[in-house]
Amino acid sequence: MRKCVISVVLAALLLVAGCSGGGNNPPPKEPETPASDFEYSYDAGVGGVVITKYIGSSIKVRIPEKIEGEPVVWIEGGFSNSGIMDVYIPNSVTIIGENAFYGCTGLTNITIPDGVTSIGYRAFSDCTGLTSVIIPDGVTSIGSQAFRGCTGLVSIVLPDEFTNIGSRAFDDTAWFANQPDGVVYMGKSAIGHKGEISIAIRDGTTNISDGALSARDTNYNPWAPSITIPASVTRIGTMAFFGCSLKSVTIPDNVTEIGGRAFGGCFSSFTAVYKGKTYLAVEAFGGYDLPQDFYDAVNGQ
Repeated sequence: MRKCVISVVLAALLLVAGCSGGGNNPPPKEPETPASDFEYSYDAGVGGVVITKYIGSSIKVRIPEKIEGEPVVWIEGGFSNSGIMDVYIPNSVTIIGENAFYGCTGLTNITIPDGVTSIGYRAFSDCTGLTSVIIPDGVTSIGSQAFRGCTGLVSIVLPDEFTNIGSRAFDDTAWFANQPDGVVYMGKSAIGHKGEISIAIRDGTTNISDGALSARDTNYNPWAPSITIPASVTRIGTMAFFGCSLKSVTIPDNVTEIGGRAFGGCFSSFTAVYKGKTYLAVEAFGGYDLPQDFYDAVNGQ
């Protein structure tokens, strides 16, 4: 877990900026934006208020910690394609949901509070003004395309052991563009690929993220005959190798979780070996995939 250590002399200067791990998000001096500037509802299932839309006109927003006496816990599509340039997310928020800040091109800075556990599908996608983001230790999942299209994003900090990264979460960012050709890694996760590559996954990788090595563009060689998955891998995500047309693969015994259609779109002659048993591809969804008993075996079902 990352830690922030500052001297007494610097503490006062850094109070507003917070620590590098996201920290408790100290409120700004500006008053809270009034509840009338939001569309919202109370959700008993999450124990608080869900903001679904920002209808105000200010480009600087301080989301209130409470509305009608209830904590604001979820932002769901609330600011999508709005003209905001500065937003404060209170410490009460635990979920930054689908499309929460999608297309907020004027947003240049965001502090994600420590209490946030989930960042949803396209939550910050196409926020072209963002240059850096720190994911707090409490976040357990980042949805697909969460930061895709953030073309100015050059710095991303995640907890060391973080693995639950959705498909294309950081595609089309400056950070992704700066990675060398081949498999792209974030910590111990393989999260994507770029350029012309042969399939090789480095030792020490523990997670192959959703869609990470799918045949999704013409620069990727989907016809590599086989792949070596290192013994360190424990998870293979949904559609991780979809459409790659592999001919064979051996799944390490340490893999105990695999997502649906991980090897969908394979050749009809494709085989996989897991714990000494060989599985042959079958027709599925208009193409070929490994049989359900393979997926069940890996997932311990």
